[in-house]
Order: sequence, then structure tokens, then C-alpha cells
Amino acid sequence: MTSTLTPGSIFQSGSLAAALPTMQVSGQQATVSAATLISPGLYQLNVILPSNLQNGDNAITLQYDGLSIPTGAVVAIQN
Repeated sequence: MTSTLTPGSIFQSGSLAAALPTMQVSGQQATVSAATLISPGLYQLNVILPSNLQNGDNAITLQYDGLSIPTGAVVAIQN
């Protein structure tokens, strides 16, 4: 489902209109299986992480539609 976003509306939801974001964790490709706008400014990403990540904080990069998240973001792994 792809919904049109309405500027200024407090009720927003739907899938992202462009291709799915790309994500790497500790330099390894992760698989983004879904990206959904839950409410204004809040997105849910369903991601399959590489199976051989080390315990602890792993650096992540994420790109979507020509934009990237700020450097320094991490995901904590506990096996």
C-alpha cells in the first residue's frame, strides 16, 4: 500500500513510494524487506541482518532516495 502524504496532517501512514532503502551493518549488506511510515517522522524498517555480526555495537549506514542517515548510528547485537 502506498499512501499519498498530506503536508501538515497529523495522521500519516503507508509504504514508502520509492524503492526500499539500502542498509549496511559493519560494512555488510543487510536486507530491508519493508519500510513503512507509521506516523509523521516515524518509520518502521523490517531488516534481515547478516548472520555473522559481532556482539556489541555495529555501525550502520542507510541510504534512501539520495539521502543518508548521520554517521555514528549503531545497532547493538547480542548473540
